[in-house]
Amino acid sequence: MTDEEVKWWPMNMAAEKFGYSVVGLRRRIRQLREMKLVVDLGRPPEDYKVSKRIDPNKVTVLWANPQTALISNASPARLFNSKRGRRAL
Repeated sequence: MTDEEVKWWPMNMAAEKFGYSVVGLRRRIRQLREMKLVVDLGRPPEDYKVSKRIDPNKVTVLWANPQTALISNASPARLFNSKRGRRAL
């Protein structure tokens, strides 16, 4: 499969694409969610609210069920820069 064919990546594919382990990617998405840079669609866990529109400058997470998440391949790669500190974004 090529990137153009895949609309949504499972966590393990997204982690590989952005250079993270699966646990590290989940941690980074949690950080981005705290900064309000994540859009949740579908059926997320109870703690997350469902967004009504997709923002191209944010990471889009599609929840198939409360335990299975897919990441959009259109998510901006700059948000997954692994630099540490205040200038990470």
